[in-house]
Amino acid sequence: MAVLAIAINFTVRDAKGKSSLTKVHVPTGFTVPDYVEFATAFGQLICDICEGELTDISVSIPLSLSGATIRAAALVTADIAKKALLMAGSAVAGLFARFTIPTYDESHTLPDTDAIDMADAEVAALVAVIETGVGGIAPVDLRDSDLTDVLSAREIFRKFN
Repeated sequence: MAVLAIAINFTVRDAKGKSSLTKVHVPTGFTVPDYVEFATAFGQLICDICEGELTDISVSIPLSLSGATIRAAALVTADIAKKALLMAGSAVAGLFARFTIPTYDESHTLPDTDAIDMADAEVAALVAVIETGVGGIAPVDLRDSDLTDVLSAREIFRKFN
């Protein structure tokens, strides 16, 4: 398995409310608290030389899929603009989580609609993991609240994510 660098992402927002991301790669082999310490210090240095507001810092730990049994090549029909959009409710009223799956296979869509077939076995498996998780880990909303259920699932066609 190839070793990939850890990415630390810093999001800065300007006075107009627009955000920009700065990504810094750091070596592997450190602990999560080490990465948090670096990210906090580097974030402060970014703030010291910019006029914007630092709104988010995230640490991305890449996983190499080389040699894995997950699909190794895109199908010829793959198009990142074809997306599945799933919306899941949060345990906190008014909050939700959104999942977009690029290169969506339209064979999972109900005929003559943009609705994703929730009875489709592969869709049902994805919904089950969103709602209950795998190995004790389940998706949450941005505020770390549990998700309750998938509220809607439809096909969209957009160039952005």
